Amino acid sequence: MRFRILSHDAQRTAAALLLPILIPLSAFSQITGSRDYALGGSSVMWYPRASALYRNPAELGRIHQSEFFLTTNRWSNLSSMTGTHFEPYVGTFAAGIARLSSTTQYSVGYSGIFLGQHGVGTAVNINPDANPSVSLAFGVSVHLPDSTSQNSGFHGGLTVANLKPGARPEQLGLSAGAAYWPIRNRLRIQASFLQGDEPLGLLGAEVFPFSWFSLQLGTESFKKIFAGVSVPFQYVQAEFAAGKEGVSLSFNFRIGEPAVEQRARHYDLGVKAYNEQRYSEARRSLLTALQYDEAFFPARSLADQATVSLEEHSAKNLEEGKNLESKGNDVEAEKRYAQILRMDPHHAEAQTLWTAVRSRTQAYVKQLIATGDSLMDKKNYERAQLLYEQALEIDPDNETISPRLEDLAVLLKYSAQASLTRAKSFLERNQLDDAQREFERVLASEPRNARARTGIETIRVRRLDEIVERGKTAFNERNYFEALSIFSEVLQRDEKHLDAKTLYEKTREALQPELDKYFKTGLQFYVKEHYKAAIESWDKALLIQPQHQATLEYYKRAQEKQKAIEKLEKENR
Repeated sequence: MRFRILSHDAQRTAAALLLPILIPLSAFSQITGSRDYALGGSSVMWYPRASALYRNPAELGRIHQSEFFLTTNRWSNLSSMTGTHFEPYVGTFAAGIARLSSTTQYSVGYSGIFLGQHGVGTAVNINPDANPSVSLAFGVSVHLPDSTSQNSGFHGGLTVANLKPGARPEQLGLSAGAAYWPIRNRLRIQASFLQGDEPLGLLGAEVFPFSWFSLQLGTESFKKIFAGVSVPFQYVQAEFAAGKEGVSLSFNFRIGEPAVEQRARHYDLGVKAYNEQRYSEARRSLLTALQYDEAFFPARSLADQATVSLEEHSAKNLEEGKNLESKGNDVEAEKRYAQILRMDPHHAEAQTLWTAVRSRTQAYVKQLIATGDSLMDKKNYERAQLLYEQALEIDPDNETISPRLEDLAVLLKYSAQASLTRAKSFLERNQLDDAQREFERVLASEPRNARARTGIETIRVRRLDEIVERGKTAFNERNYFEALSIFSEVLQRDEKHLDAKTLYEKTREALQPELDKYFKTGLQFYVKEHYKAAIESWDKALLIQPQHQATLEYYKRAQEKQKAIEKLEKENR
């Protein structure tokens, strides 16, 4: 190697200027981790590891959780240690320290995902032994997933490193590569090219016989062979590799909540918000879930549905709100605008309209409360309660209404007791109208009050009894048709009233001899085309015997003819 003939200080300077171009790639790949080392350093296109900071910073964007990575060379020598932090909607940040031959490099980087699953990233490298001490690296990665698996398909990557003032083209670290899964989720082959004094072709393959175990094999220009294994655990993934430059052991630690759990949590929040028609919040949660997994199709599909639902429901409620407002129904209009703001709190037009309508409904609520207070002073508690409840329905968050209703409930309780006492007194004196009014006042505030309901039933029975007595008087005076009408009215109100039922049948029997007379009288009127008089006569006949077939038949004909006459008279006017 060329910098063996230089002094020690010159070697350090040259190394700082030319690393990682002039050192063996296989040795350099040990700082990126055992997995890359086992793949012959070919992982420029697919390497979602914190140590991608040194290989292709664009690949940092595929890391959606906080991780800490360290790798060793020859078991005991720490080659690098690197940490990452993922921030949704921002990207992934990384910082690390790496040992390059006889120098130490400090690096920070950033990467984000764009256009679905492609990455772009940059890194700033600081080497105190170099002049200048700061260099830059830029990288891009392309991911074209298989139609049936998001982790399979085609991957491509490109990195330009060692960018610094005065650097010659040959000093730039240019690398490019591609990877493909010939067997999805099971086998990946990859190849990359590295520009340097001697351009290198790198090949690697990784096979996944089990979900918890993978094997790697790689070569550097077919001159060196490398191999390794990788085993994931709950919080750490262990990697081991061996090659001509020695052995390497790496550990990748997860810090905090894993990306898959973050994705699931935000997805569940999105589904819940969607079901509750909080579409804007649902879309935000679902898009956040996609930040942790760009390939999670359920979140993307539901986010699209939330967008469509938000637009449709907002437009519908907006139109309905404006129509209601134009009709003066500010209360319902406010509900429509509030529904839009519930779905999308940032809807500007709905917010403006809601504010304007809200000011009017608030004025109306104040008016209802003031009127209720006035009625309270007049001890018209039932009417005051209705107004307070109406105000509370319009403005459920009004804190001044509930205390009024609570005070009113106490007053109504005492008022109900007083009304029951008065109703009992009226009932004892048989002043039924006054008693009913008091019982109904109690039921207006206490619909289930047993004493009031019993009192109302008692009044009903007494009134029916009074009507029955009038019917008995008419019967005894031989006014049978009057008695029959009275008993029929009672049975319509209470078909189980025994006295009315008995007297009704008795009255019909008394009138039975008159049935034939009323039928024939009606028939005479019918023949003379006096249909109205015929109907009146047959009404009496049917009152005596409702199922008299001959009467029913002629009665129907008379009705039809009378209707025809009335229609003709109406047309001739």
